[in-house]
Amino acid sequence: MHTISAVHWRRPDDGWFKLNTDGSSRGNPGESSYGAIVRDHSGQVVVARQGVLGEGSNIRAELMAILRGLELCVDRQLSPIWLESDSLVALHIIGSSGISWELREEILRIRRLVRQYGVRCTHIYREGNAAADFLANQAYQVEGERVMEGQEIGGLLLGICRMDRLGLPYIRSSCKPG
Repeated sequence: MHTISAVHWRRPDDGWFKLNTDGSSRGNPGESSYGAIVRDHSGQVVVARQGVLGEGSNIRAELMAILRGLELCVDRQLSPIWLESDSLVALHIIGSSGISWELREEILRIRRLVRQYGVRCTHIYREGNAAADFLANQAYQVEGERVMEGQEIGGLLLGICRMDRLGLPYIRSSCKPG
């Protein structure tokens, strides 16, 4: 059965900051990167961050995107935070009591920040996470890490954010066994 649905990026409540994150891995493991973008209640971009992570798995890239994004919010004193990721696995890891020894330090740091700052964590389909996905994929062209704000945010990223702010839908197409 083939289904088509609309996916919308939603603005955070007044006074909140929404952090969208995405990790990317070219292979599993393979070269990996991340993107994180923070927007205010009006949908305006406050700050964005992207970077390469070296060799790693896709789940490591997703968790590092979340960690780097949360650290960016904390450094900029942007709270309360609504974290949104398209990785159900990463969100499950954060919310569970289990721990992966390989990613132990990163998971513990994320959990500490989530508790300390009362972070709200939710899932969004990949289509609605377009800005973070764009940053993660573009990061392969950047050496190290880059933080952007104001006039540094332009081009396609600015266009994606304008579409989100206007509430325009993304189309999700999925096939389910019927």
